[in-house]
Amino acid sequence: MLLLGLAFLGLFWWYPLIKTFLLGFKLAGLGHPDEPWIGLENYKELFTTPVFGRVILNTLYLAVVIVPAQIVLGLAVSAVLNRTRLDIVQRVGILSFYTPYILPIVAIGILWKFLYHPSRFGIFNFFLSKLGIGVLRWLEDPKLALTSVAIMRIWQRAGYVILIYLAGLQSIPKIFYEAADIDGATGWQKFRKITLPLLSSTTLFVVVTTTISAFMTFESIYVMTLTAQGGRGGPANATNVMLFYVFNNAFENNRMGYASAAATILFLMILGVTLLQFRYIRQRFEY
Repeated sequence: MLLLGLAFLGLFWWYPLIKTFLLGFKLAGLGHPDEPWIGLENYKELFTTPVFGRVILNTLYLAVVIVPAQIVLGLAVSAVLNRTRLDIVQRVGILSFYTPYILPIVAIGILWKFLYHPSRFGIFNFFLSKLGIGVLRWLEDPKLALTSVAIMRIWQRAGYVILIYLAGLQSIPKIFYEAADIDGATGWQKFRKITLPLLSSTTLFVVVTTTISAFMTFESIYVMTLTAQGGRGGPANATNVMLFYVFNNAFENNRMGYASAAATILFLMILGVTLLQFRYIRQRFEY
């Protein structure tokens, strides 16, 4: 009964994982069909390449910006929707926020390229010019490009976080809040002493999934930086993140071994961050 599932996992999960790990120690690519063993040379080159350090910082920056913003936004909106008495308002709110999450990321990237257009034809720059701030080059300024991508990702995945938190809020028994009301607890005390502790398992799930999603950002950068100054991943590697770096070296530069080493480091980064999150955010409260 388990054989089909195990075969599927072995073929499409364990084999690529092991193959990627082994390729990191080889000189692999179109020009090297025999794949000679070179040991740690790919890893040495990675950590001595200045661009790779920038790529790691960009990836960590995306995670640091996206994850807290999505958690705060998702928890705030879900709390408002949960308190809504009208069922139709709650349904429309969920649909409005969740729709961007199920839309194709390529279409969303193209849409936001128009919103970020570096002239007054872009909606954002249009309103900024009306406020007297001036026109910003969202995707062409190295200081703004990665933040611009992060804003789009926060908006695009907010509905997913809202839906998860709303389910968590609706699963909390009302008896706890009724007991708190009898004891004279304020709204903030109920939120801090009841809601947040009982949402710890939900928060752990949201933090882990949104962190992995932030580390795996690729399509939006590939689409949104296509015509930006410096090409994809630009300008000046400002939006070059780990997954894009792996793709670029594997399929653009035909350096499969080097890209596999970078992919292994990305895997270890995600694994390490996830283990830390399980260590410090796991559920500790059972009322």
